[in-house]
Amino acid sequence: MAGLMSKVARFAQSPQGRKLAERAKRASADPKKRRKIEELRGRISRKRP
Repeated sequence: MAGLMSKVARFAQSPQGRKLAERAKRASADPKKRRKIEELRGRISRKRP
């Protein structure tokens, strides 16, 4: 599992990872998108046993 975590960390530090993180921050600031995310979270959590 350590290999996966190091790959994720490297991606997060890359320009592409930073760009994706910034996009996620902007999306989470939008009330409509935030509502959508909350709905999806609810669906996902209900599907898990």
